[in-house]
Amino acid sequence: MAQNNQSPDHHVAYGAALDSFTSATTGLAVVGRYVWNLQMQLLMAVGAMRFFRAQPWLFVVLALLLLAFALPIGIAFVVSAFCAGALNPKGENGFIVPLKPLQPDTERPEPYEAPAPETLDATVDPLDMAKASASIHLVGFLRATDADLSDAELAATALGALDGTVQALGMELSSLDMHSAGTALVVEQLQQLDRLQEPDPDRIADLTVNAMSSTALAPAREQASLFAFKAEQMTGFGQV
Repeated sequence: MAQNNQSPDHHVAYGAALDSFTSATTGLAVVGRYVWNLQMQLLMAVGAMRFFRAQPWLFVVLALLLLAFALPIGIAFVVSAFCAGALNPKGENGFIVPLKPLQPDTERPEPYEAPAPETLDATVDPLDMAKASASIHLVGFLRATDADLSDAELAATALGALDGTVQALGMELSSLDMHSAGTALVVEQLQQLDRLQEPDPDRIADLTVNAMSSTALAPAREQASLFAFKAEQMTGFGQV
């Protein structure tokens, strides 16, 4: 049928379909920018944003690590980065972008005020940073191995990830600090996997002591430690 012989309904339907497609793509872009902003706020909260301001190529490294070891998260990160990239995120604004492009006649909002690096340094504890970084590396290790671990094996890999991260950072911690941070990391991972509904001090203590001393769990500790050591050397997430 020739274009000039098509019914008016055809043109109405075509226009509606085009509008729906445009709305869907616009909505996806908005959601992508929202996810991007959340990720940037997380980087600021853990004190890692200053590294990305100084070396923006670290976003590429982070994307590759996520794609390699946490594929769904990696895909979401890359998609959100493309959505945000269209609005040219700036390091001085913490790479935060508006959800929608500003119209020429729209008053531009005040720039996002990111916390100064000095303020972050004053409030971030090095051991907390190391534990947060070890948690990231542990997730990467679990994704890479894709094994069905028991609670004891999970506790061992958590302690190994902390040990490897601390070694990569060159930190000298007391046995008490390592035990405290390791126990907290074990509890965190068990809760995230819904294996610990309510804190049970006796069970947690048994798991942690066994994970530290068991020769049967030594391979799990060593593999997670080596993985975290190399990952921390590449990313430097735990540096303050």
